[in-house]
Amino acid sequence: MRRLLPFVLLAALAGCDGNPKPLVKSDAKGEPGRVRVLHVLIPFKGAKDAAATVTRTHDEAEVLAKEILGRAQRGEDFNKLIKEFSSDKGAGTYSIANHGFPAHGPEKRRSELVKAFSKLAFSLGVGEIGLAPYHSVDSPYGFHVIKRIE
Repeated sequence: MRRLLPFVLLAALAGCDGNPKPLVKSDAKGEPGRVRVLHVLIPFKGAKDAAATVTRTHDEAEVLAKEILGRAQRGEDFNKLIKEFSSDKGAGTYSIANHGFPAHGPEKRRSELVKAFSKLAFSLGVGEIGLAPYHSVDSPYGFHVIKRIE
């Protein structure tokens, strides 16, 4: 045991003491290292990569996005809102690694997502819901209603 003591002490100092560590760590800015979010994308005619079937105007998309945000904030099932309204080509769930944290498995790196989406995702607390508005550079695909779940 005496020979193992230095290794046990080093392991404990390195965080390998056998106690589980939280999944989410903070960076220097106080943002989490990783988040998992649900997402509803509301595009409009003329938004980047909007399907030809999208006919709503920018203003109509904004009104719809705000309506969905309100419904979600009042407790409506977010997964049902995704199925009913989202034009996201993915499943509407994203695991994201922040700057300085390696992405694992299907996780996206923050730099892979549009700025407005990732900024909102990392600013929300668990359970909070927000809206990333359309911006031609920072959010060119339309409006994003996002709920952080982890």
